[in-house]
Amino acid sequence: MSNHYLNLSENDYFKFDPVSSITNVFFDDHRQQIFIVKSASICVKSLKNVSSSSDSSFNFSFDNSINNIIAVKFSCSNNILAIQRNENSLELISFKNNQIQLNTSIYHETKTKIILGFIWTENSELIVITSDTVELLQINTPKRSLKSLKSISTTSNWFCCNRTNFLLLSSNNGLVLTPILFNKAGNLTKLAPIQIFKKCH
Repeated sequence: MSNHYLNLSENDYFKFDPVSSITNVFFDDHRQQIFIVKSASICVKSLKNVSSSSDSSFNFSFDNSINNIIAVKFSCSNNILAIQRNENSLELISFKNNQIQLNTSIYHETKTKIILGFIWTENSELIVITSDTVELLQINTPKRSLKSLKSISTTSNWFCCNRTNFLLLSSNNGLVLTPILFNKAGNLTKLAPIQIFKKCH
């Protein structure tokens, strides 16, 4: 019997540069991708193929510096790149043959809402979670347009979503948890909130 609680694999791993003054690292838990951002270039690595012989990592670059990124994620087939640079907007860019397609950006902006995060459900469908809504958007890259398929009003200050079709939103300082189910058919379903009570001493 071993004497340790955690044993790191000797084979199933890959290396990447750590976070520093010139490097940012982002992880998309839903798609299992790591983004290593340096100046105007991004390296993408997939955790799904760590143990395989195929290398699914690739690099691409921008025309200018992208150090101000808050979040970055690819659509399901890596054909649209979503980038959040500030708390009120998302930039959606067409991607083909491991390269950014110039002059294809689509912007989704909010005036008063804070974008807490976003999740791809399909190649052209994106769920955007803000401080007071959960909205499902359909992206039309040839027309450079967005269409709101469904929107649910619900306040939240953070959310979590693992590799499932299930969102859990927190509000009221974490005392209320609101579950939301989503699927590839473009449906959002808000379930009954869960109340958490503080224990009195």
